[in-house]
Amino acid sequence: MASTYAPYTRQNLVDYAVMALCLLGVFIAFEIRDFVYFRDYSITFEGAYRLFLGQVPYRDFGAPVGPASFVIPALFFKLFEPNWTFFLLSQQFQNACLLVLVYALLGRIGTRALIKRIALLAFSVFYLLLLTHPWYNSTGALLLLAGVLCALGSSSVSVVAAGLLAGVAVLTKQDFGLLTLLIAGFFVAVVSLGSDREKILPGPDCLRDRARLLALAINLMLFAISAMAVVALFILATDAEQFKYWFNYGQSPHEARSISLRDLLGNSFGTLGWVTALLALARNNFRLLVASIFITAASVSRTTSGLGFTHYYFVAFMPVIIDECLRLKIRFKVLLLVVVVYASSRTMIRPVNDVYHVFESVALHQPEHFFFDYRKLSRPMADFPAELQAFSPHTQAPQQTSDAILGLKRIAAEKRAAAPGTKLKLLNLTELTPIYAELGAEPPMGLPLWFHTKVSLFPRQIEQLNETLAGQAFDIILLQGTHEGLTEPYRNFLSILNANQSYALLQVIQDSPANATWPCEPDCQGEIFIYVKRPVLSR
Repeated sequence: MASTYAPYTRQNLVDYAVMALCLLGVFIAFEIRDFVYFRDYSITFEGAYRLFLGQVPYRDFGAPVGPASFVIPALFFKLFEPNWTFFLLSQQFQNACLLVLVYALLGRIGTRALIKRIALLAFSVFYLLLLTHPWYNSTGALLLLAGVLCALGSSSVSVVAAGLLAGVAVLTKQDFGLLTLLIAGFFVAVVSLGSDREKILPGPDCLRDRARLLALAINLMLFAISAMAVVALFILATDAEQFKYWFNYGQSPHEARSISLRDLLGNSFGTLGWVTALLALARNNFRLLVASIFITAASVSRTTSGLGFTHYYFVAFMPVIIDECLRLKIRFKVLLLVVVVYASSRTMIRPVNDVYHVFESVALHQPEHFFFDYRKLSRPMADFPAELQAFSPHTQAPQQTSDAILGLKRIAAEKRAAAPGTKLKLLNLTELTPIYAELGAEPPMGLPLWFHTKVSLFPRQIEQLNETLAGQAFDIILLQGTHEGLTEPYRNFLSILNANQSYALLQVIQDSPANATWPCEPDCQGEIFIYVKRPVLSR
């Protein structure tokens, strides 16, 4: 049977125009903003840079999350060059993909044209506008949306695609991976049993229909095999033992991030999700069910992951909920609307607040703190100078940070002049991950991607670093208690370096990006200690 889909109808052309305006608006807003360098984004930068260099996750370096979120930035590094500017632009590409996915998903569940356009605008303003840097949560959200879109397809190919995307989601972040597996798997089952995209199930007779039950079994098997194949092939291509050690699913030595049932039931996300889910089941309303599931998914991922704004993907489905509730013909409709509108308004408080701070920063020509409120900055900020090509002039940091990097760049140039053909050996245990690209060095293999106690810095790695810092393998060593200040392991690292006669303390950067942006100021102790090798480098 030939497809009846016509991509160039008047209605679709209006949709495309709305999407184009949304993307243009998000990009213009991105271009006129000044960002503050933030340590957590530097994690993604280094992961992408390591892939760019050809290093293999779980074989050459460890990380408690999967490497899938590093792939798109790494491709941008390959196509252009490894610097912070193209790192930022890779997220703009992902934003375009996210908008297209939401448009396709809303169309697939039969959302009315006006509501769909309102949803696209809301999604762009309250989610895409806030996604300026690649981060594993936003990549996880992209895969979740793509997986559900494919799961709602009607062919075996779409089922396999949903399984493959769920497998990639597992290799992005564990919580988003589990959500994608459960939600996409659920919709594979619903579609297999004969949902017509208006009702959740056509009726109880479907459970006695052998053909439908057979289709359900086959499709679920295809979905599960596809997801497992992605993970299995990745493990075979890397290192099974290292994957088992690093991949955090709550096993020792990792600390599990458990889902809080109290949060799910009590917060505004959870309230709206459960209310709309019960209403969807009571009224057999497919669109309400899809919307409630994404609201609940955002509530779950929010309790297990940081950077709350990366979970605002639920905003795309808020107009759908309001529209469907208005169209229901039920008793106590006014009471239902009051409950839904109240829960919706509470859920939107944070997105509205964050967007307000973005526009406030732009209007006042202030750089954005990573929580968007420029008033959280504790030190004066300045653009990275043009000489620092791996860092972005679109991004700011304290002046002392830039000056110190320029000083290290001069030292690296002196070393190359004194010993042509030799490579600078640098060990960076700080948030300044682009410094490898800036100084022409490669991250050492066999160490974690970053150094966060109880997340990626366990007893085995601490002992390894103790031995490394006691040796003399590196020309420059940078050390910073980035995430937790100078805890006992970091104080011990400093003691080892201070006792090592091969190194001299060159400088201490008091005005580090962490000390300028982290809201626990002034107690973060995010100073960066720079050590140089005595026989090789001089002040």
